[in-house]
Amino acid sequence: MCTNDSYSYYIPLFVYTVKRAYPDAGVVVFVKGVLKEAVRETLKLILYNGWVVKDQCFKGYPNNPAITNSLRFLVDEKEFKGYDYIMIRDIDFLVFPHKVSHAEYFIRRMKKMRLPYYGVRGPYSHPRRRKINRVGWRRDFTRIAGGTVVIKNPDWFDKTSKMRKKYRHYLKSNMSDGLDSHKPATYREYDEVMLYRIINESGLKTPRRKNKDVLGKRSPKRYRDMHLGDFGKRKHGNKRLISRLATENAKEFIKLESDPVWKEIKDRMRKNNKVREIIRRVRRHVKHRLKKSTVRQLRSLCSSGEEIVEKQLKNA
Repeated sequence: MCTNDSYSYYIPLFVYTVKRAYPDAGVVVFVKGVLKEAVRETLKLILYNGWVVKDQCFKGYPNNPAITNSLRFLVDEKEFKGYDYIMIRDIDFLVFPHKVSHAEYFIRRMKKMRLPYYGVRGPYSHPRRRKINRVGWRRDFTRIAGGTVVIKNPDWFDKTSKMRKKYRHYLKSNMSDGLDSHKPATYREYDEVMLYRIINESGLKTPRRKNKDVLGKRSPKRYRDMHLGDFGKRKHGNKRLISRLATENAKEFIKLESDPVWKEIKDRMRKNNKVREIIRRVRRHVKHRLKKSTVRQLRSLCSSGEEIVEKQLKNA
């Protein structure tokens, strides 16, 4: 993961839910800038092994969200030594456990695709920014959705080495790649457009249909977990947010809310106004996603032990 310091309040939430779901998974977070002291102290509550948060990364690159988001796809392969597969995600995700794990599902998909990466094509045909769209968009805006991208080591790094080096230069210089007339900092979705261009210009097969992978299949909703950023956008109506919540993930969130370590981490990070408002909206939409009786039963059972909760979740 790569993030700037303004998003650092999500780091403990993300790291804890990943390690809680998959204790054997490694987690590496790269922060552009200095990690906030409140975040650093909160991370000490996470007693799982196998995670690290590195701050003051990517020195020399312009400091803006579009470039920081893009850098997650350009991290040097040396940082991933010892990992066979790497999942790259947005930092504002909560990750939940599944019977068939994320790794099992996406590795299986990659093998069927015969590609060193997994990703789906983005849904829009032009940037969602007025100052660009005012004069119309005349260039290719094809993109790979950045919420969940999985790469195989070392195949991905070998195949894309030349293009990743090229785009590191573009980002550091804050210059256009020539495929459109806009600098990276101009529009938020640049990271996903850049990822598509790296894949395409490296000679790898790309998805043709929106929201689908190379084989034309959409990933199951449960593996998209819970994107907290969606709940902070007023433009997303209640029905749209509820529809994005997989029932399985809504149930897992109820379980997570009973976890004492999560409660402490969440309460500390809720001192940030944005995080507090998002968590409040998540709770409301989870209630709507599940039947009220199911929510009450789950909360009641959470205090009676994890085994009872597991049994109730299967039958709910």
